Amino acid sequence: MPRATNRDNDEDENDPNQLLRETQLESSEKDKRIARLERRLADLTNQGATPSPPRNDDDEEENDNPRPSKKSRARPHRDLSADSVQVERPAKRTHTDAADNAHHNSGHPAPSHAGAPSWDQVATLGARFVTTRCPWLVHDDVISASPNPAWDPATRYDKDGEEFIEENIFQGQLRDLLELVPQEYHSYRGTTAFIDAFKYGMQRRRQQYARRVRVVGKEKIFGYEWAAHMRTAESRREHFAKLIGFKPAQGTKKSRYSVLNVPLLHSSECEKYKFSDAFTHIRLQAVLVSLLRGEGGAEDFMNGSRTFKLSGKEIQSKDRVRSMTPNLIATPTIIAKWALSEDGDFTRTGVSGIDWLDHWNEYMLVLETALEDKRCQRTIRKLFRNWDEAVFGSKNSPLGGDGDDDLTERSNELDDALKQIDDEEYEFE
Repeated sequence: MPRATNRDNDEDENDPNQLLRETQLESSEKDKRIARLERRLADLTNQGATPSPPRNDDDEEENDNPRPSKKSRARPHRDLSADSVQVERPAKRTHTDAADNAHHNSGHPAPSHAGAPSWDQVATLGARFVTTRCPWLVHDDVISASPNPAWDPATRYDKDGEEFIEENIFQGQLRDLLELVPQEYHSYRGTTAFIDAFKYGMQRRRQQYARRVRVVGKEKIFGYEWAAHMRTAESRREHFAKLIGFKPAQGTKKSRYSVLNVPLLHSSECEKYKFSDAFTHIRLQAVLVSLLRGEGGAEDFMNGSRTFKLSGKEIQSKDRVRSMTPNLIATPTIIAKWALSEDGDFTRTGVSGIDWLDHWNEYMLVLETALEDKRCQRTIRKLFRNWDEAVFGSKNSPLGGDGDDDLTERSNELDDALKQIDDEEYEFE
């Protein structure tokens, strides 16, 4: 008997009925696969989707910190033209509280309750704290602490000898934070998710500030000659130590960096602190413009332009910065000094030995004391008027004696106008 071939055992390959059956079989298999995928997707949805990492809004601003490509994530690019700008890394997020550990494998917490702020919302508040309050917290517990009702705000910058009293700084920063964070979020301040997100936002803003001033915007702010000497810590120390207040050792006195006897503070670059000339160096104003509007804004500023148009993506727009406050002078001052220092990382302290938060507090003490001292009014108000006009292009300077804060003078003018109307002898011209 002849051996049967495959063609003998199977249906003819051109048989229309056979082709129809094969097509139906393939379609059935596809339907089964789709059904399995749909069930799997439904299971994942019921379990809760893994939250995506926080969106970095700063990456959209001025294009100075673009989102890395997949290739660059695998091997980060190192800028060889300057020291790598580092910041304090946020502590590894550990969630021991079952109420706020609704995070998944991404490592970023999701809101645990209806109405709770999202990670991005809290991180944005942390970044805004750096812009509108202070670059560092004296202690992380500021985020979650309860205020001491007996604390007197007038003692915020009091000292014990030469040192600031930490509890007073702590309570002052706590008031700043409570003022910044919306009331409806206050009950979440003690959660790990809130604390981590707030610290992350602060770190991101410091990182952005450091990059703008020492890396992408240094030529625009400081000029090409200064920028050429900013490449290494050794070069910065050699060329700028004296400019930012370095005092060599003398006799039994150790070398140190002065807070106020700093040439960079003065437009005249004098080595001795002079109140009438302090905080007037144009580089300090250029740093603030760079922080608020990016390197392009700093370039326009140094080229003499005092007009600008906001797109809504700048830090100035997002953080609603409209006029000068003492911290907007203190912050660019310490960042300008840091950028020219030997410190490689933008942390509270570095190899220079400078405690940058301490210097920031010193500047705030000087500025706020002057604003309260009647003997200093002419000079301090002129300072704020000049900064408002230079940075914001505005003649309206609340702390310079203009604008909405000048309520007493406006009240007197109104009283005088009403008195004239009531005066029978007053005649309109």
